[in-house]
Amino acid sequence: MQLLGALIQELAGDVARKNARLLIVLAGEFSALYAAQTKGFDAVGIPYVDATTGVLAQEMFEAANAIYFSYNQHWTVAAHRAVANLVHREILQLYTQGS
Repeated sequence: MQLLGALIQELAGDVARKNARLLIVLAGEFSALYAAQTKGFDAVGIPYVDATTGVLAQEMFEAANAIYFSYNQHWTVAAHRAVANLVHREILQLYTQGS
């Protein structure tokens, strides 16, 4: 996990040096690695959106659409729309907070 922490620190430094902003989107099945990554992102102030399968399922519940295409396990159009909504809400929240 030390390597992961070092990589996240380096990423945060690169973003800061370029006077840029970064928003990470977590996708797929939530795992222990994601839990470690989110702790690292929190530690250095990198915002992220949880768009893992469980969150997408909740986000898309009313739409009753599939998250993944059955033939290649990529997001469907409806899933992309749901992720865009999650990202949009996070960006609005970040700018409202003045980050």
